[in-house]
Amino acid sequence: MDERSTCQVEAQLNFLKKETQNYTSRCATEAKKLAEDVEIETHNVDIVEREVADVQETSKLKFQETIKQNEEEIQICAWEHYALVDSVFELRRAHGIKNFRDEEQPFRNSRSSIRFLQRLLVSAVWYHFGYKPLTQ
Repeated sequence: MDERSTCQVEAQLNFLKKETQNYTSRCATEAKKLAEDVEIETHNVDIVEREVADVQETSKLKFQETIKQNEEEIQICAWEHYALVDSVFELRRAHGIKNFRDEEQPFRNSRSSIRFLQRLLVSAVWYHFGYKPLTQ
């Protein structure tokens, strides 16, 4: 080979070497950028996971508090129901109603039935709250 051919081959080799270095450098830069992006996204995921855990814990506490409040309300309603039923029995006793046959008497016609039920309910409510029962 002559010197001119050798110079051309060396120039091509230097060019390819430089291109390879540039390509390698670009790939390294891109890999570094991708690694930084992954690190940022990992950090963001960690933040979101912590927020989700906080919301979950808060929701759990609110749920438990709601259950507790509902149980308390159920107890109150149960006692009120018991007291109202007791008041109805007391009212029945006060009106001399001893059995279901006695109770059927006022229900012979529908108008008097409605009036009787209305008076009985009003009396039961008043009696429940400590007022004197209304008379028939």
